[in-house]
Amino acid sequence: MKIFKYVIAFLPALLFTSFYGMKRELPEAPIFQVQFTPQEDIKKELFSFLESAEQQVVIAMYWITDASIVDKLVSLKQKGINIKIIFDESSSGHMEIVNKLVNANILPLIFPSARANQFMHNKFLIADSSKVFTGSANFTRRVFNSNNYENIIIINSVDIAQQYLSAFDRIEQATFELYVDWIANSSNPNKIPAWAQTLIPLIYQKDERFQETLRARLPGYDRKKQERLGLFFNVQLPEPIQPRRPRSPITRGQKAYLQSLKYRRSMEHLSRREASGLIDQIKAEQARSIAQPEESATPSESK
Repeated sequence: MKIFKYVIAFLPALLFTSFYGMKRELPEAPIFQVQFTPQEDIKKELFSFLESAEQQVVIAMYWITDASIVDKLVSLKQKGINIKIIFDESSSGHMEIVNKLVNANILPLIFPSARANQFMHNKFLIADSSKVFTGSANFTRRVFNSNNYENIIIINSVDIAQQYLSAFDRIEQATFELYVDWIANSSNPNKIPAWAQTLIPLIYQKDERFQETLRARLPGYDRKKQERLGLFFNVQLPEPIQPRRPRSPITRGQKAYLQSLKYRRSMEHLSRREASGLIDQIKAEQARSIAQPEESATPSESK
């Protein structure tokens, strides 16, 4: 009876502790903010989002042509903010954007949509692995300086931000693999566009994940493609493995000849070369055995 009373007394505390623990394990409730053009200034909201970053900004954007946004990314880099960015090859005038970013020590990835036969059509940013900016708008002057009907949504959620980061990582890895295949299969290096010849080797030098991708895919190519990759990325190739010549089985003639020489061992596993060497060895031994009596008889004859 006393035990029952103790259970009743402590039951509220147990229930409260269990409920509190369950509450802490529940995922966070994301906070959303939405805006629409032309009623609202989404570029102002974009800049505010970028300025809120303290450590890193990750960007996957189909088109980037607005110089003021690129300048903003450069200023963030100068403040010590890490910038990762990928945009599609179809983005117009991307060589000018690439040069400006590279000069600021930002190495953008350009998704080679013409080779992949698909577009990198995402439009999202992630700040400090905790906030997401996404919507319909590309980073172009036309979008921000027109009366287009666009929308943006800002999501404050670590869980959702992690999902976007995982998506970025998949696109990044796919881009590295496309770069390697592209270079390996380019029989004419002069047909590789200028942005690729400039940018891809720079990214390879700085990005360990890209380097690992090349090492992993290299053995799958023939020697000619490996040499293209080695030349383009300035990497030393492993020495080619010389294929072993297949063993030629012993011929019927060699087998019969060995039998005539009173060779009694199994000949099933002898190669043609081994049988030829064996025949020469037996012949030499027989020649020596014939010559030995003559040599031993020579001294007695001299007496």
